Amino acid sequence: MASSQPVPGNVQLRYGSAAVFDRADTRAKEVGHLQPGDPVTVLAAEGEFYRVQLPDGLVGFVFAHNLVGTDMPLTASEQDHADRQAADAARPPGGWRGMIRRLQR
Repeated sequence: MASSQPVPGNVQLRYGSAAVFDRADTRAKEVGHLQPGDPVTVLAAEGEFYRVQLPDGLVGFVFAHNLVGTDMPLTASEQDHADRQAADAARPPGGWRGMIRRLQR
């Protein structure tokens, strides 16, 4: 089954360096470190972290705020924000404008 999710591209460090952890927790064991120009593949989002694969095959987690790129998966807080915006957009308007729209139907 093919995935309809776009593949993240142009992944770069937002800051000077970033730790790679063995699980999605900043208190977890650090298993690697990213420097500017290091190639990294973003595999998925988990909470506020990206699961990444390094060129040597190591898979770990980087705090999402440390990476930028195109078509990045949404973190938990970004997904929550998008869900709230969609719910707000679907909610009928209130006040007198909303009452007029409801009466016009």
